[in-house]
Amino acid sequence: MFGEKSDKGAGICAYLLDPSVPGWDDTFDGTGPMGFINKTGALLGVGFDNNGEFEDKDHCCIKSADGTLLKKVKVEKGFMTGEEDWRKVHVQFDIKELQCDVKLDGEKIMDDVEFPKDFKIPPKLCVAVCGAATDENFMIAVNDVKLEDEDDENHDLHEEIHVDMDDSGVPKGCTDYKVEDGALVPSEHEEDWRTAGHTKVEYGFELTQDEDNQQGWLLCRVPFEATADVIFASLEYVMEPKAYDEGGGQGLCICILDPSIPGWDRKFDGKGPLGFVGKTGAVLGIGVDCTGTFCEGEPASVAVKRASDGKLIGGPVAIKQTDDGKGVTGVKTGIEDWRKVKVKFDIEEMKVDVKIGGHKYLDDVKIDLGDGKKLPKVVCIGVCAGTADGKTNHICVNDVKLEAEDEDDEDGDAMA
Repeated sequence: MFGEKSDKGAGICAYLLDPSVPGWDDTFDGTGPMGFINKTGALLGVGFDNNGEFEDKDHCCIKSADGTLLKKVKVEKGFMTGEEDWRKVHVQFDIKELQCDVKLDGEKIMDDVEFPKDFKIPPKLCVAVCGAATDENFMIAVNDVKLEDEDDENHDLHEEIHVDMDDSGVPKGCTDYKVEDGALVPSEHEEDWRTAGHTKVEYGFELTQDEDNQQGWLLCRVPFEATADVIFASLEYVMEPKAYDEGGGQGLCICILDPSIPGWDRKFDGKGPLGFVGKTGAVLGIGVDCTGTFCEGEPASVAVKRASDGKLIGGPVAIKQTDDGKGVTGVKTGIEDWRKVKVKFDIEEMKVDVKIGGHKYLDDVKIDLGDGKKLPKVVCIGVCAGTADGKTNHICVNDVKLEAEDEDDEDGDAMA
């Protein structure tokens, strides 16, 4: 940012855009001194106001695209540079907490600036920079513009569900829970239960809260060692209030993890709407899918998917009631209707069975982990859920566990 008269340069604004908005990349209709305000697709901007036209001279200012000022901070040295002096700007967006930090030349000048409560950051983003001057000889230049999910300075993850490279303590962006007086309460120490993303403990473990672009995780950090050839995983879930054709989605996934893999309980780096595919330590997942996106089939289906590459290895099978009245139809439930899911993993024969609502929908699905791999003898269980593309639901789970023996369902229908 170089010129003989500093008041001739308005400054620059680095901002986020939503690429799902039509015209985000070919309609430059913004107003204000830099053309940021109400630009099609724009979400949030960090402005370096050089002459006061954006908000206040020599201030770093964060604004939403409608022009609302969220915070401004005086920068004593201002923003002007020499003709060949590049200055470094670094912005970290905390997607979970809806906050951001701003650094200039390695010095943090803004810390934990909160976004409006109704502000939402979509999972897919683009970055842009705009600038303006009233003198043709005033130069404003930028370089090395990029978005990353890791900080190239200290390797902290930007999206706080995907954070923490340390190997002890509760990871940043996660909450651990312990049992106290018969209730789950948050703990400052590492505990048996760990949540990440949008998960909160109210109505059981609420993985999502019927809002778009959410992702939640629950891990049981207690390793389970198989002493026989089979392992039983089970949970109860609520998914309400909408079926797929009513705007409901996306779904949930019961996940088997290998606790011998470093970061299995600290790195939530999976892809896809549920955050399962490629998750560190994840081995295999069973999707209870409202939209059909996870299961790659019709809505309200169940399927088995391996975590390494997202390959479907069993299903999808539509969740429908049988002619003799067994099972359930669809994945939607009532707010108080906890539905049982039970999964049998045969470690020796590498097969899996899945029952939902007391009916077996998947039977003897052959497990293919690639390269002849077997399920590990020591495993942990996790559950993830997500909403995306306007398909949302309140997705809750409870009574998540791994066992060596099958417990009969209420109707006495054991998983043989």
